[in-house]
This record gives sequence, structure tokens and C-alpha cells, in this order.
Amino acid sequence: MSRAGSVHLPIEIPHKILTIGFSDVQMIKADLNPAQEEQWLKIPIRDLAGIKLAGEWLLRLGGQQIGEVDFSETGYSFLINGIMIVVSDDKILIQSKYSKTGTVVLPRENYNQVHLFQNLVYSLSSEELTLQKEELKTS
Repeated sequence: MSRAGSVHLPIEIPHKILTIGFSDVQMIKADLNPAQEEQWLKIPIRDLAGIKLAGEWLLRLGGQQIGEVDFSETGYSFLINGIMIVVSDDKILIQSKYSKTGTVVLPRENYNQVHLFQNLVYSLSSEELTLQKEELKTS
């Protein structure tokens, strides 16, 4: 969620999305039942922003680290759903058992958010990337 807008949701309180419209998203706290709530929280789409893709997120989504990774650096390598992914500061290299063309090179700026990366992996493997169980716990 963008912190530039007027809507601020605490990161520590998980919410679930109920509807996504053209101009807004409706959500409630994750522990509530939508059928029992009279009113849902409505947030303008312009106030939402995706989660920035980083090496930590690849781990949380089930990626296996290849080699030593220093997340303060811009480059790292992972294996996810049979796809080898090498991320550098300006591009993403993908080598997949599903690809007939071999290695694919994409501009990193096109896949710099977690949901965009999830879509890319799904399009290559037909498998969803989801948070691993130990990452679903909230503190």
C-alpha cells in the first residue's frame, strides 16, 4: 500500500481483499467474517501499490537460493517451480524447463513487484507462487 495517499493500514494487521473494482478495493481485517460485517473498508485503487520484488520475497515464495546471496547487493539467483531465476540490477534472466527458447532476458523494471513476478512464474509453469506456511504466521 502506498504511504503517499491518505489511507494507512498497519502492516501488523492482515486484511483480506473482498472485491476489486475499477476505482476501489473493498477489504476487511483477515480475522473477520465478511457475511457478519455491515460495512467493508473501501480504499481507492490509486492509493494501492505493489510489494517491491526483493530476494527475501523469493525465499518467502518458496524459492531455493543458489549460491551465497547478499540481499544488500542487487543480484541474486533462485530456483522456483523448476525455473532458474537470476536477478541483476537491470534485468531478470530466466531459464526454464518449460521454455522452448532457452534463456529469456527481461527488463527488471517490468517485473519489479511481487504480484507481477508471480504472474510471470505462473505463465511459465502454470503453478501459483504462495507464501510458505512458516511465513504466514503474524507476529
